[in-house]
Amino acid sequence: GSGAGSDSFCVIQQGQVHALLQASPVERRALFEEAAGVSRYKASREESRRKLDRVDSHLGRLADLKEELDRRVQSARLQAAKAEKWREVQNQIKEARIDLMAHHWSEAQIAHVGLKARLAAIDSETVSDAPSHISEALGTLQDRVVKDESVLRESERAEAVLVQGLAAARSQIEREFQVMDASARERARTLDRVLRAHSRLAAGRLALGNEDQLLNEIGLEINRLTLRSAAQEIEGQRCKQALNQFRALQEAAQHENTNCVRELALLEKQWSAAQIETERNRTIVRQARMVAHRASEGLNEVNLVLADLNVNLEGARNRLEGARAGWRAEVEARDGFQAAVDHLAKQAQTLLLEKKGLGGRREVLEGLERSHEGFGAGVRDVLALWQADPAGPWRCVQGLLADHLKVRREYAPLLELALGERSQRILALDRSHVRAALGSISKPLDGRAGFLFPADEDDEDDDAFIPPPVHTGIIARAANLARCDHPRFADLPERLLGRVLIVRDLEAAFELLPLSCGYSLVTLKGEWLDADGGLSCGPLIVEAGVLSRKAELREVRERLAQIEGACREMERESATQAAMLRAAQERVGTLQQRIDQLAEKEQALSRQVDDHVSRLKGLETEAETGAREEQEALARLAHLVTESVVLESEKKKMAIRVSESADQASLQAIQLDQALEDVRQADRLLFETQTQLAEKQVVLSQVQMRRRTRTDEVRALVAEVDREETDARVEAIRSEKHHRALLEQLASLPEYYNSLLYAQELLSEAKIKHDESRRILVEAVHAQSDQAESRDQKSQQRQALELESARILMQLDELKRRAFDDYQFDLEADITNRSVPSQLDTDGAKIEDLRRQAQRLGTVNEEAVHELQELTERQRAFHDQMQDLQAARKGLLDLIDAANAEGSTRFLTVFHAVAGHFRDLFRKLFGGGQAELSLVDPANPLDCGIEVIAKPPGKDAASLSLMSGGERTMTAVALLLAVFRSCPSPFCVLDEVDAALDEANVGRFTDLLKEFSERTQFILITHHKRTMACADVLLGITMSEPGVSTRMAVKLDDWLGNGGAKVAA
Repeated sequence: GSGAGSDSFCVIQQGQVHALLQASPVERRALFEEAAGVSRYKASREESRRKLDRVDSHLGRLADLKEELDRRVQSARLQAAKAEKWREVQNQIKEARIDLMAHHWSEAQIAHVGLKARLAAIDSETVSDAPSHISEALGTLQDRVVKDESVLRESERAEAVLVQGLAAARSQIEREFQVMDASARERARTLDRVLRAHSRLAAGRLALGNEDQLLNEIGLEINRLTLRSAAQEIEGQRCKQALNQFRALQEAAQHENTNCVRELALLEKQWSAAQIETERNRTIVRQARMVAHRASEGLNEVNLVLADLNVNLEGARNRLEGARAGWRAEVEARDGFQAAVDHLAKQAQTLLLEKKGLGGRREVLEGLERSHEGFGAGVRDVLALWQADPAGPWRCVQGLLADHLKVRREYAPLLELALGERSQRILALDRSHVRAALGSISKPLDGRAGFLFPADEDDEDDDAFIPPPVHTGIIARAANLARCDHPRFADLPERLLGRVLIVRDLEAAFELLPLSCGYSLVTLKGEWLDADGGLSCGPLIVEAGVLSRKAELREVRERLAQIEGACREMERESATQAAMLRAAQERVGTLQQRIDQLAEKEQALSRQVDDHVSRLKGLETEAETGAREEQEALARLAHLVTESVVLESEKKKMAIRVSESADQASLQAIQLDQALEDVRQADRLLFETQTQLAEKQVVLSQVQMRRRTRTDEVRALVAEVDREETDARVEAIRSEKHHRALLEQLASLPEYYNSLLYAQELLSEAKIKHDESRRILVEAVHAQSDQAESRDQKSQQRQALELESARILMQLDELKRRAFDDYQFDLEADITNRSVPSQLDTDGAKIEDLRRQAQRLGTVNEEAVHELQELTERQRAFHDQMQDLQAARKGLLDLIDAANAEGSTRFLTVFHAVAGHFRDLFRKLFGGGQAELSLVDPANPLDCGIEVIAKPPGKDAASLSLMSGGERTMTAVALLLAVFRSCPSPFCVLDEVDAALDEANVGRFTDLLKEFSERTQFILITHHKRTMACADVLLGITMSEPGVSTRMAVKLDDWLGNGGAKVAA
């Protein structure tokens, strides 16, 4: 990593070259991501995606809750409408009954007033008509009647008291019913609070479930890390066991080597003894051969026959060998054809790899062409308008200057420098058309756009041709290096570049300046010298040039066309070689059949020879007695020779075993070092895993703390639910008490009715007694005059009127009580403020119809309206939450798109810059050749891998994995330095980067470092002497005395200036 911020790359650590060599294309992009600084965009994108998943999850849950709530709202809306209708009907019933009661109250009041008037009239007539002597005579009877009347009134009062008590009991029952209704409503409200508390409890438990889910995920991650740590510990133990095994094997190999050396010395002694014994037995064999020679003369005749047979056998074998030689020649020809086919296939593969690399480069260049990369905003606007409607107002546009100007690729940057901003000019045929097109656009262009028009024939040539000066530093006139393929603009190179010369270097340019005759000068390195002496210099960015890009695109397309032709030619050649290969295989098969026939003949002759040899052995058996001594001597000699050969073989084998055991010991030492490195790697991985495990455990503690908080909240909600349920149970108990009290009141009604019946019986008896007294009084005064009879009649009328008045008063009381008990309406106080309708429903038909309407509504929830309001509020809250989540989701998607766009732009910018530097550095390190960087998937630059295609001088193009070791290392170094050049730093630490380079490549590497050191200070950690030799200062640690370390520094300039004196720091 850089260690100095996202815009620098100042530390190239030890082993980074090896890691780059071993990296896959996907892993290799990490180097470019660090250089481009896009890691934060990828992290932001991943974090936004995780948040987007959570938002989608919340949206899904909210959608489910909203769907359920919509169903509840729909049901509540229907119940609320039903409750409203029921209340409306009940209000209509109430109004109709109150109107009817008011009507009855008014009629009863009118009747009671009339009765009181009639009673007053009768009383006045009775007082005026009653004579005094009748009063005296009838005093006794009147007293009796008065007494009976007093008894009657007492009975009536008792009856009235009982009636009032009954009315009070009924009123108490009605109030109990009202209390029960109020209790039921309170109980419903309590149950509603319980439901709301349950809802909050469910929400809390849902949140707690989310925390539990997160806790489980973290727990799974901790388990995974724990398992990984355990696996890494096991791997570490395995590596340590392997290390112990390798140590044991090394010790065993050393022990084996020692034993082999001892055995080799013992075999040397045995072989020397066997050689002495062999020389002694050879003397015995020579003596035995003299005896055997005399015995072999008798076998000459058989040997002559065997000689003839051997001649024939030799001829057969020669013919067989000739056939086999012809077969081998055909096989070699077949192998040659096969090698040719394989070579063509390899060349085709190389061309395909090159075609793939060039195809990727062509796609990049064509993508830049399609997006008009490098052009100004105004130029892009004009091109977009022209391409949108080629036959419209912009039909006079012929394209860009760069599209029609053809230049060689090596001169394209220099000509583009000479053209300047004119390289982005647009070719148009007519000025008036351009002026009209500019007037037709609705809004101004986003930037400036320049146009070039054909030269007018009538125009005077103000810039007459001036011959350039003669100088060896002039390469060519710039106008001669370009041509325009458009017939109307064929003079463009001369018009635009006629006064520009391409010169060798800046020194030649300054020499030509006094002789330039108005010419501007461009050096091959990109320095610009105006005709008036102005100088412009600096690095020339080839990749950013439009002409360079188009020239490279043309070369890439031409090379692709050449590769296509070469591929077709190779296909034809491959088909020809394949046909020749098949013919050679057929000839090989024919020769194989002839060889088989000759082999059969040779075997037949061999059998004849064997038969004659058998006869010869018979003869030899006859001569065996004479040759026994020679055979015994030869046997002993053969045994000694065999033993000597065996000892020699064993000695050689033992020497080989000694060498192998030494090599095995060396191999075991190497494996031991590798095992030590594996143990260190396992310990490092274990430490990283344990660090991650500790971080996850910290996160787990935080989540557990949040879960405990959630748990406390849920417990508080559970307590609240318990309290609400307790209140509901208390309310139910209270309602039960009122219900029992109501039952008790209903049970006391029969007693009131019995007492009332008894009082009515007493009243009837009192009335009978009173009637009897009045009858006696009537009989007593029957004889009186008509005045007494009239008085009696008036008294009866008065009594009837009093009874009627009492009945009307009771009716008025009943109406007043019913109106107040049923509707809390005071007839006596509020009737004066109420208007009675003209058409009154006196028969109750309307009330009965309204009652039937209320019954048809069925069971009605009177709290439905309140529930609907609460559900509507919750629905609105859910809607707001979903809108917030959808807005958050849109924001996350926009953030992801912005991160992808910015990351892609940054990555592609750095990638193209690194690719250009990589091509240059590759040529410098290899002294030529070509190298390209290509994206595996150009459509997905943020995630695809990066392929390295290199073509060293004199070799075919190949990927990094197919190159040799030295070439791969140098290519990786070139890539690292290309990244460093793209993200330069004032200083850079190179930690043993040259460890894998040989001496020749180290020299090229140090030469490149010297070039880089003009702008960057390098700190190298190295063991190569040639790398140390290129440094300005050497720093080291030495142990001047045991246990004491001393820092030493040597400046090579001071060393050379002081004649080799050492400078200590």
